[in-house]
Amino acid sequence: MDNGDVAKGWFKKADNDLRNASYVIRMDRPPMDTVCYHAQQTVEKYLKGFLAHHGQEIPRIHDIAQLIILCSSIDESFGLILDRADELTDYAVMVRYPGPPDEIPFEDGEQALETARMVRDF
Repeated sequence: MDNGDVAKGWFKKADNDLRNASYVIRMDRPPMDTVCYHAQQTVEKYLKGFLAHHGQEIPRIHDIAQLIILCSSIDESFGLILDRADELTDYAVMVRYPGPPDEIPFEDGEQALETARMVRDF
């Protein structure tokens, strides 16, 4: 499989996560943990797709900042999205298991989804 095909696979998965989060947030009393998790996954997969497109090895990590640093070695403009996108890193694991936070405010979910769209467009 060539780099373009691998990247397309990552981008398709990212698109699916973004569609999922976009759909769930419109529900009556949406589960914001799900929205935030899929927003984080969207960003992670778009970044991994970018790395794949450039023939880089895809690390098995969920740390958005680390992924952006890797992407920045190819295109330094990725530094522009570092702070905002890194806010999603905690949603990779903490929302998948019981325990705090019990409730994520709706506004936080909206912000996570907006950030995922911003990274996609970036």
